[in-house]
Amino acid sequence: MGNTMRYMAFFLVVFSTTAVAVAVAKTVSNTKAVETYKNQLEETKRIFNETQSTLMGATAVFDMYKNLGYLTPEVVAVSRHFLLLDEDAKKLYGENLLLNPTPFSSCATLPAAAYSYWMARLSSLKTDNVKAVNAQGESYIKQGKECKFAINNPPPAHIEESDDVEIIDVTQ
Repeated sequence: MGNTMRYMAFFLVVFSTTAVAVAVAKTVSNTKAVETYKNQLEETKRIFNETQSTLMGATAVFDMYKNLGYLTPEVVAVSRHFLLLDEDAKKLYGENLLLNPTPFSSCATLPAAAYSYWMARLSSLKTDNVKAVNAQGESYIKQGKECKFAINNPPPAHIEESDDVEIIDVTQ
């Protein structure tokens, strides 16, 4: 009788755990995200590639600035190019990513991250703040990887939506 009770207790635990763990979900269309992806993909690729190539080409400009010790037209041109790419991104994705959701949210601010990294590098010559340069560089690399992932992985046509959504009234 002892073994029977153990099996019954085990069965009840498994059954009750399974019943709690199973959530009712339904499959819904993800058309808006898919269409946004398709509409923004080519311009996103252009902005991504141009940001990457500008940053890579900026190394020679940085070295020249470092050796000469003063602002050159090339330094200004690189800075301006990052700002123009940031404007292109804002035109494509909008100013507010919460109001204008996009599968490319990490790409939307990539030019701004590149500009921040560029400016940190320039200012490091006077402030010797290597930590700031490294932090900006790591932030740019992380964002670049996320952007590349978003480019290479379109959103699914359908997503599962749970019926277990509970709205909590925080005004009371």
